Amino acid sequence: MTADRDRTASRRLHWDGTVTAGNVLTAATMVLALVVWGLRLEGRVDRTEERQRAFEALSTQSRIEDRASNAQTVADIRAGIRRIEDILLRGTSPQSGRGPQ
Repeated sequence: MTADRDRTASRRLHWDGTVTAGNVLTAATMVLALVVWGLRLEGRVDRTEERQRAFEALSTQSRIEDRASNAQTVADIRAGIRRIEDILLRGTSPQSGRGPQ
Protein backbone atom coordinates (compact mmCIF):
# COMPACT_ATOMS: atom_id res chain seq x y z
CA MET A 1 0.00 0.00 0.00
CA THR A 2 2.87 2.39 0.63
CA ALA A 3 4.10 1.78 -2.91
CA ASP A 4 0.76 3.02 -4.28
CA ARG A 5 0.99 6.13 -2.11
CA ASP A 6 4.52 6.81 -3.31
CA ARG A 7 3.44 6.54 -6.97
CA THR A 8 0.44 8.83 -6.35
CA ALA A 9 2.62 11.33 -4.51
CA SER A 10 5.15 11.39 -7.35
CA ARG A 11 2.39 12.14 -9.90
CA ARG A 12 1.16 15.24 -8.10
CA LEU A 13 2.41 18.68 -8.89
CA HIS A 14 4.76 20.03 -6.31
CA TRP A 15 6.61 23.29 -5.75
CA ASP A 16 10.28 23.01 -5.05
CA GLY A 17 10.77 26.72 -4.37
CA THR A 18 13.13 27.33 -7.30
CA VAL A 19 12.54 30.29 -9.61
CA THR A 20 14.55 30.18 -12.80
CA ALA A 21 15.27 32.82 -15.41
CA GLY A 22 12.87 30.97 -17.70
CA ASN A 23 10.06 31.40 -15.16
CA VAL A 24 10.76 35.12 -14.84
CA LEU A 25 11.00 35.55 -18.63
CA THR A 26 7.71 33.71 -19.18
CA ALA A 27 5.90 35.72 -16.50
CA ALA A 28 7.28 39.03 -17.82
CA THR A 29 6.25 38.13 -21.37
CA MET A 30 2.74 37.28 -20.25
CA VAL A 31 2.39 40.54 -18.31
CA LEU A 32 3.70 42.56 -21.27
CA ALA A 33 1.30 40.77 -23.64
CA LEU A 34 -1.66 41.55 -21.35
CA VAL A 35 -0.68 45.23 -21.13
CA VAL A 36 -0.33 45.54 -24.92
CA TRP A 37 -3.65 43.74 -25.45
CA GLY A 38 -5.41 46.05 -22.99
CA LEU A 39 -4.00 49.21 -24.59
CA ARG A 40 -4.97 48.10 -28.09
CA LEU A 41 -8.46 47.22 -26.89
CA GLU A 42 -8.82 50.66 -25.33
CA GLY A 43 -7.67 52.26 -28.59
CA ARG A 44 -10.27 50.32 -30.56
CA VAL A 45 -13.01 51.40 -28.17
CA ASP A 46 -11.93 55.04 -28.49
CA ARG A 47 -11.98 54.85 -32.30
CA THR A 48 -15.40 53.22 -32.25
CA GLU A 49 -16.78 56.00 -30.06
CA GLU A 50 -15.23 58.61 -32.37
CA ARG A 51 -16.79 56.96 -35.44
CA GLN A 52 -20.15 56.80 -33.69
CA ARG A 53 -20.03 60.53 -32.88
CA ALA A 54 -19.10 61.35 -36.49
CA PHE A 55 -21.94 59.19 -37.79
CA GLU A 56 -24.44 60.84 -35.44
CA ALA A 57 -23.31 64.30 -36.58
CA LEU A 58 -23.61 63.26 -40.23
CA SER A 59 -27.01 61.72 -39.59
CA THR A 60 -28.26 64.86 -37.87
CA GLN A 61 -27.04 67.04 -40.74
CA SER A 62 -28.68 64.69 -43.22
CA ARG A 63 -31.99 64.89 -41.34
CA ILE A 64 -31.87 68.69 -41.43
CA GLU A 65 -31.22 68.65 -45.18
CA ASP A 66 -34.02 66.11 -45.69
CA ARG A 67 -36.46 68.30 -43.77
CA ALA A 68 -35.56 71.31 -45.92
CA SER A 69 -35.94 69.24 -49.08
CA ASN A 70 -39.26 67.83 -47.88
CA ALA A 71 -40.54 71.31 -47.05
CA GLN A 72 -39.67 72.48 -50.58
CA THR A 73 -41.40 69.45 -52.11
CA VAL A 74 -44.52 70.04 -50.01
CA ALA A 75 -44.54 73.71 -51.08
CA ASP A 76 -44.28 72.66 -54.75
CA ILE A 77 -47.16 70.18 -54.34
CA ARG A 78 -49.34 72.81 -52.64
CA ALA A 79 -48.62 75.29 -55.44
CA GLY A 80 -49.64 72.69 -58.00
CA ILE A 81 -52.86 71.92 -56.13
CA ARG A 82 -53.67 75.65 -55.99
CA ARG A 83 -53.21 75.94 -59.75
CA ILE A 84 -55.52 72.98 -60.28
CA GLU A 85 -58.13 74.50 -57.93
CA ASP A 86 -57.93 77.81 -59.80
CA ILE A 87 -58.45 76.04 -63.11
CA LEU A 88 -61.39 74.03 -61.81
CA LEU A 89 -63.04 77.03 -60.13
CA ARG A 90 -62.71 79.24 -63.20
CA GLY A 91 -63.75 76.41 -65.51
CA THR A 92 -61.17 77.36 -68.09
CA SER A 93 -58.46 75.39 -69.76
CA PRO A 94 -55.00 76.67 -68.84
CA GLN A 95 -53.73 76.22 -72.40
CA SER A 96 -56.49 77.72 -74.51
CA GLY A 97 -57.85 80.24 -72.07
CA ARG A 98 -61.36 79.13 -72.96
CA GLY A 99 -63.97 77.40 -70.86
CA PRO A 100 -65.28 73.87 -71.32
CA GLN A 101 -67.04 73.17 -74.58
